[in-house]
Amino acid sequence: MNEKIIEHQLGNIIEDFNIFCNYLCNNNEVMLTKSCELLSKKDLFNINLFMRVPKPVLEPIYQQKAYPLLDLLFNLALKGKLFIKQLNLKGRFTLKSTKKLSDYSNLNKYEQYTCLLEIYWTNIDFDYFDTFYRNSPHVKNLAYLFEEISSKKLLLLMIRKNVK
Repeated sequence: MNEKIIEHQLGNIIEDFNIFCNYLCNNNEVMLTKSCELLSKKDLFNINLFMRVPKPVLEPIYQQKAYPLLDLLFNLALKGKLFIKQLNLKGRFTLKSTKKLSDYSNLNKYEQYTCLLEIYWTNIDFDYFDTFYRNSPHVKNLAYLFEEISSKKLLLLMIRKNVK
């Protein structure tokens, strides 16, 4: 894979994740669904509009599993403890940012990528994503990119660029 392409895709992943996090932070009390504690159709639809490659949908009619990229970003945010589920006064779960999100935001893009890679590699349930998203181009591309970048050559490239 060409270094420029990898660097571009790195930026895309980081940008999409940061857009996702900004939406959660800037929209007062993003409530999770009662039954599964996932994002609502309305919030998924709105977040999707800002993704670099949005899922082509016209209305907020799909649940979280229909948005493989957003489901992955949601899981990265929770598994990495950048957000936690918190009960509001009405007894509904909302997402609340943690200090870890602030720490993550202060990292450069290579460190942010490394942070997401670590969360993905150590906390994500691969069987879950394989079961639900086996044919999803978003998850396949992301998994392939994580695999490519985790090779020694590309990690050394990232470290070298980060040191400069």
